[in-house]
Amino acid sequence: MCILVVENNSKLAKELTTALRKEQFEAVVERTGERALRRLEEQRFALTILGLPLCDTHVFEMLRVTQQRSPDTRVLILSPDLDLDVRITILNAGADDYQVKPYALAEVVFEHFFAEPVKSPD
Repeated sequence: MCILVVENNSKLAKELTTALRKEQFEAVVERTGERALRRLEEQRFALTILGLPLCDTHVFEMLRVTQQRSPDTRVLILSPDLDLDVRITILNAGADDYQVKPYALAEVVFEHFFAEPVKSPD
């Protein structure tokens, strides 16, 4: 399963990819929104992890284009703590989840996107 990591902070990008690979995910890193958008034209991803803020692309443009180019790709936003209204707006714009930095990445990815729901005993 391939995950696109869009993070302009090289230290955070390395931490993300290390954690993902430890959990047996394939991770591709792009440092800018523009490069990530080009990558989405070339390759399909199960998940895009979008670290905010992006230096060259607005988050809403990134979400819009991701939905157009790869509608099955889920999007997880990682960002410093933002106002609740901003978080809601980002989710309404197409993000599947939002996590405040710092985070326990492997847990977040597995729990929110790939874990089977736990069935309650009958």
